[in-house]
Amino acid sequence: MTVPKTLDAPYQSPRIFGPEYRTASLGILLVVTLIAFEGMSVGAVMPAVSKDLDALDLYGMSFSAFLIAGLFANVVAGLWSDRRGHAWPFLLGVGLFVTGMAMAGAAGSKELFIAARAVQGLGGGAVIVAVYVMIARVYVPEARPKVFAALSAAWVLPALVGPGLGGLVAATLGWRWVFYGIVPLVIPALLMLLPALRPRGAETEPGAGPDTEAGVAPAPSGERSRPLA
Repeated sequence: MTVPKTLDAPYQSPRIFGPEYRTASLGILLVVTLIAFEGMSVGAVMPAVSKDLDALDLYGMSFSAFLIAGLFANVVAGLWSDRRGHAWPFLLGVGLFVTGMAMAGAAGSKELFIAARAVQGLGGGAVIVAVYVMIARVYVPEARPKVFAALSAAWVLPALVGPGLGGLVAATLGWRWVFYGIVPLVIPALLMLLPALRPRGAETEPGAGPDTEAGVAPAPSGERSRPLA
C-alpha cells in the first residue's frame, strides 16, 4: 500500500479578502451595509418625513411595514433558494429594495411612503436570506465563519454612524436624499456579486443528491460512484 506523502507547506486558512473571494466578499458586505444603513438611518429622518407628509398618526407603521414585509420575504426567499438556488431571490430582492428606496424618496403622501417601506422590507428580507445561501454555496467551510464575522461588522458600523449621517443628509439635502442616495450605491455591489450568482454545475441542478454535491458523479446501477473530473 502506498503511503501518501506529507505536504511540507503549512496549511493556510482561506482568506475572504484574498484573490479568490475578494470581489464576492466586498459585494456582500456592501449590500448588507446599505440595507443596515437604511434600517438605522430612517429613524433619524422620520420626524422630518412625518412633518412633511403629515404622517404623525402612522409613525409606527413605517417601521412595522418594513419588519413584517421583511419577515414574510425571509420565509419565501428561503424556500425559493433551497429549491432553485440563490440567484433569482437575490436579484429580485435587490430590485425590490431599490424600487422601494426610489418610491420612498418620491413619496408625496403617507400612504405611498408606507407602501414604499413595505417594498423595501420585501427586498431587504429576500436579499439577506439569499446572501446566507450564497455564502454556503460560494465559500469553503473554513472561510464561512470569517464571512459571518465580517457581516456582524457590516451591521455594527451603520448602527453607529447611520442615524447621525442620515440626520446630516436630511438637514442639508433633505430627507428624500437619504433614500435616493442609496440607490446608485447598489449598482457596484450587484456587479461585484454577478460571478457568485452564476450556477455552479450540480449545486443548482434539481434533484442533485449527496454524491453529486460532494463532487462524486452518480453511477449506473450496480457500479461504484466515480469522482467528477
